[in-house]
Amino acid sequence: MHRILRALVRAVIAMALLAQPIGSLADTPAPTATPSPSGTPNALDTALDVDGMPFTVRDLIHLMSYAVLVYTPAGAHPSSVLVTKAQSDMPAYDPDIHYVSYAMQNGQAVLTIWQTERFARAGGSTSIQPMMSTAILGVLDAGLAPPSLQALYKKEQDADVALGPTAPNPILHRRQMSDQLATMIINLMEMLRKKSPN
Repeated sequence: MHRILRALVRAVIAMALLAQPIGSLADTPAPTATPSPSGTPNALDTALDVDGMPFTVRDLIHLMSYAVLVYTPAGAHPSSVLVTKAQSDMPAYDPDIHYVSYAMQNGQAVLTIWQTERFARAGGSTSIQPMMSTAILGVLDAGLAPPSLQALYKKEQDADVALGPTAPNPILHRRQMSDQLATMIINLMEMLRKKSPN
């Protein structure tokens, strides 16, 4: 778990220092970047979108920084309560790791996340995407992301509500969105790893 967190923190720091355009983070055409005063595009202002809703790399990094904090020791904001559950207690649509809800404690969001014992033991790189996706759901549900990403979350939440109360997956659209955002973040981390001199 600590290796994953270190990699995510390094990615946040490296992206903040990056001063050149970046390629596509998703399976979409390369995003455009707005020029900086010096005439070179600022990578942080690169335009991205999910489901037609625009946001910037800067917004994605903001989201990533909060998502990383979800899995850090207590005292971080937001923090989480990780509850290990039997596989039979997990929702069918989230069989390994599931964002449940958040509560405010002393002005801080505390997310409740369920995971199976098998998932908790597995760890490693195969856990990064589902962990990031689940943390993203919590960060967005708690209203901690930039307005552009909160608008995206609201759009997907409304689509989920429209599925009706008997939908087999009540978070279908939100999970698809958080999976796409997690993939973008992981691709960003990989691009930075390849650019890193170490």
